Amino acid sequence: MLRSPAMPTAKTIVIGAGLAGLATGIALARRGWGVQLIDGRQGGPSERWGVVPAGFGRGLPAACCRDESLPFDVVLPGEHRVLTGGRLTLVDLERLRTAWRGEAEAAGVSARPGRVQ
Repeated sequence: MLRSPAMPTAKTIVIGAGLAGLATGIALARRGWGVQLIDGRQGGPSERWGVVPAGFGRGLPAACCRDESLPFDVVLPGEHRVLTGGRLTLVDLERLRTAWRGEAEAAGVSARPGRVQ
């Protein structure tokens, strides 16, 4: 841990239990923070797969990722360039969420449904 044992436990609330909220909660809990996730989503997220350039999936659980050679075009905003073709990593977002929820729970992160007014 990065904190001194004499320091009181800091507490925080993370709004949203999607991938960013889970990753934030895990990182803070591992540093000794008390973390509560609040997620107002009804039901589950609609997207199943994410796509990142090959190599960007390092550090993600292998069961969640699959490298593929797929045709694709990417338009870079403001640069008026188009990148075509190459290798992509398909990320199974539901498996990743499930894995990170387990990690968050093991790190002591609590979660509850709700909305912030």
